[in-house]
Amino acid sequence: MKPTAMFHSLIVTSVLTVALLTSSPLWAECRAGAYTIYSGDTMEYEGERIHLKGVKAPATDEAYAKASEKALQTLVAMNCPVRCFVSERDADGEAIAVCYGGDETEINAAMVRQGYAGADPAYPEYTALEQQAKQERRGIWGESPLQSDWIWPERPEPAPAPTIEPAGKTESASPPAPSSGQ
Repeated sequence: MKPTAMFHSLIVTSVLTVALLTSSPLWAECRAGAYTIYSGDTMEYEGERIHLKGVKAPATDEAYAKASEKALQTLVAMNCPVRCFVSERDADGEAIAVCYGGDETEINAAMVRQGYAGADPAYPEYTALEQQAKQERRGIWGESPLQSDWIWPERPEPAPAPTIEPAGKTESASPPAPSSGQ
């Protein structure tokens, strides 16, 4: 084959490859922003709000929330398309899921491993990843000496319930008798 024919063949192949990749519905869907990221552990896809199972990121009004949100946004964009497998629903009926990128990257684990979210104690499968991220000062763990209490602050003990004495055991105070006014 002549060098010019080979060059033309290479150009045609390249153009066809680019056309094929950019016409893929999944590629177009990802490029169009089908995913809305709300925080470092919550996103929406096709109207379904999805919470990453086992992951707890700073709330939007807390320190490092923007860094965590940006990390999830980057992971989703780099691993598009993302598939989420719903395992349960929360009290509001919203999905709790484990999500995977197109290259089979587990998004939930990646958020914790990279240090942009913590492991939810209710789902201990990511605890070791959180400890490693802290030790290696990755993500937000490298920003300051954060502890897990930024995710789960200590809550004060609830006040003890008032004790109610059984009937007949307490003296009831009678209201004062009305005065006759004399």
